[in-house]
Amino acid sequence: MGLTTSVALRWAKSTISRILAAATATEKAYSGWSRLGKWVYGTIEITYPHNGKPVPPGKVEIGGKHSKPKGSYWLLTQRGDDYWPKCRINPRPDGTWCEIIHVGSHTGPRVCNVVLALTSGYTNAILEELRKKNDLAKNWDPINIKWPASEFCPVQAITLNVERAP
Repeated sequence: MGLTTSVALRWAKSTISRILAAATATEKAYSGWSRLGKWVYGTIEITYPHNGKPVPPGKVEIGGKHSKPKGSYWLLTQRGDDYWPKCRINPRPDGTWCEIIHVGSHTGPRVCNVVLALTSGYTNAILEELRKKNDLAKNWDPINIKWPASEFCPVQAITLNVERAP
């Protein structure tokens, strides 16, 4: 091995170690941010049904647990940039929540993405009005909005496998 190869090899090793150190620092900063987010906004998560679980078409019960959530949390179904607002989460005093959403009556097999999102007061008001309008009109057109993170922040998403109707 020549001198040039040896120098290149040492340079590559030091570069790789700097990249790994930067990645570790980024991971620590991210975990610190999530701890800060939990402290500021509390926690909330979907615990059932599990990601990928088969469900029948129509109404599906979605539930989870929470710890001192602050703000308005919504369940929406999603395909690409299209969202269908389903309902606002109503946390219970015992640390749980449970809502029933409609994943569409057309038979499967197909997938349905369910998003749990933290919304601002402004976005919450828009979603409430859209849901009321859609319920009255019996017309559930999707909304296609690219929200800034300050207005709409997805917390968790699951994919449900909608089965064929029996």
